[in-house]
Amino acid sequence: MSPAPADASEQSPKAKPLSSSANARKESADIMNVAVLGDSQSTGGYGNRLSELIRFASKQRLVYFAAASSSRISGWLNGGFTPIPSNGYFGCDSGSAQRSCTPTLQAGRKTEAIATILANHPAVDLYLVTLGDNHFFDPASVNSELPRLIKTILGSGAKCAFVTPTEGLGQFANKLTLIANLKSAVNSVKSEIGKTCTLIDSYTVGGDVLRTDEDLYVMRSAVLADPMRLHPQGVGARLWAERVFDALLKNELLTRQ
Repeated sequence: MSPAPADASEQSPKAKPLSSSANARKESADIMNVAVLGDSQSTGGYGNRLSELIRFASKQRLVYFAAASSSRISGWLNGGFTPIPSNGYFGCDSGSAQRSCTPTLQAGRKTEAIATILANHPAVDLYLVTLGDNHFFDPASVNSELPRLIKTILGSGAKCAFVTPTEGLGQFANKLTLIANLKSAVNSVKSEIGKTCTLIDSYTVGGDVLRTDEDLYVMRSAVLADPMRLHPQGVGARLWAERVFDALLKNELLTRQ
């Protein structure tokens, strides 16, 4: 926002409205503390790189990070889910809104319910959620679970961004249906309450992450390096995280350092 004029008598009696760019700056300034929720995609290269970008390339603080292998959306609605394998929990909690934390693998940790996370972290302004891959065998389940998660987060006053799964090969034949259902679930909340999470499309060519056919080739090659044909490895994981970070900047949810 522009500074006040030195001589108040010269100020117009009717305040000038903020420009769109000034509004954008104010929006970004309102977000300082970030929390990340995810599944096994966020326990590896993608989550590690995303946490680095939030901590070192943005002006925001990463105050909570929680990713549990094999977790579904219900694991974060209800809490108490034990990752599969049990050492597949990657996370951190700064315990303060004044500093960032660094995620580490934490064997034996279980997911916390979103209501508990919200209660313990009232200073979080933005929740970044990457979930959905573990619904591939029953994609209709996201239609009820994801809106509940989103409405709980938004009800706290925080903003949220939902990142869809990216390219997956092999046994994941329901991926198109799953992606369509996730997008529909995000949009249904907007229809119901007038707001929803910012949607970051990691799957569609021409979307936020796979901007070109070359990006799709890179991601498919990175997925093939994973025995499950699900988790992008190496350059693919970095590409995914960096494009998600770009989308957060573009949507004025983060501010570049």
